[in-house]
Amino acid sequence: MNIHHVFLIFVLLFIKNVASYNFLVISPVYGFSHMKSMAIIANQLADAGHQVVIQY
Repeated sequence: MNIHHVFLIFVLLFIKNVASYNFLVISPVYGFSHMKSMAIIANQLADAGHQVVIQY
């Protein structure tokens, strides 16, 4: 391992850069199975700190 690898590991482990993004979740078909799968993805994004908007 050279110094660049050590520096990269240090940056990844000790410096936390948090970025929050806005997501628009669009469900083209209004069906239970489609909405259920989209809701799972949207909830995981929201739990991670992102702003999620769902469009039916």
